[in-house]
Amino acid sequence: MHGALSAYFTGVSNPHHQAFEVTGKKQIGDERFAFHALLYEYYTAQPDVL
Repeated sequence: MHGALSAYFTGVSNPHHQAFEVTGKKQIGDERFAFHALLYEYYTAQPDVL
């Protein structure tokens, strides 16, 4: 799962990730936390360049 999540946050060129916001931390284990993440995207209306 780590690879898929990492690839999602890397994203594509259009739309691209403009910003993100992390809120609400809850500890669910000794070294694990759950939180909410909002991802804001920016669309330039330009075609992707291959």
